[in-house]
This record gives sequence, C-alpha cells and structure tokens, in this order.
Amino acid sequence: MQSAISIQFISDRAQKNAGLGGERIALTVNFRILKLGPAHVAGIVFSSDFWASRHEALASFQHFEGDSELWQTAVTVPGFHAIEYVIFCDDFRGVDTVPRIYNTNGGETFRPVASF
Repeated sequence: MQSAISIQFISDRAQKNAGLGGERIALTVNFRILKLGPAHVAGIVFSSDFWASRHEALASFQHFEGDSELWQTAVTVPGFHAIEYVIFCDDFRGVDTVPRIYNTNGGETFRPVASF
C-alpha cells in the first residue's frame, strides 16, 4: 500500500564555487516526506538549461520526525547557470505500480539564487 502522501519543502542553498575544477554550483535541498514508509526513494529532478535536459539526484535519508521522514539532496552542477528543480518520492510499496509524487512548488519549480 502506498505510504508517501506529500512532500514538504524545508530549505535549499545554492553555493557558487570557482577553482581549479572550474565554475560550479553546490546545491543542497532539505525536505520532508509525509507518512513513514520503508520503501521510499527520494530526490530532485533538476535542470540548468531551462529544461532542455534534465537530471536526477537522489537524496539521503536523514532521520524520522514524528510521522514523517527528513531527506537531503546534495549535488554539484557545472557552470554558474540558473538551476530549477522539483522534489520527488518514489514509493515502492504501491500495489502493482511504483507511484511517484512531486512537490513542484505549486507548478513554479524551485529556483534557488546562487551566491558565493
């Protein structure tokens, strides 16, 4: 039975870095999955080229908090381009399916402002 009900955004941070490896942005996203489930896989779907291409970055489970799970995604994106993302959760306890739920920020996507 599906256990993931919704995803709540907590915070994000986009940090510009420049060095021998070139320009890049380190993006960290913290979020909460409502309803505990032993079979969740979560992360973000992101783009740095206005969705001409998309990439997934998996999250790491942090801990339980009440009736929810706290997760964190950390990814490094080459260049100093604007980043957009949505948060997802795959629930591997769906009956005959693997439902995926999203937090799309109300259809606006999340757009962190990168800083040094």
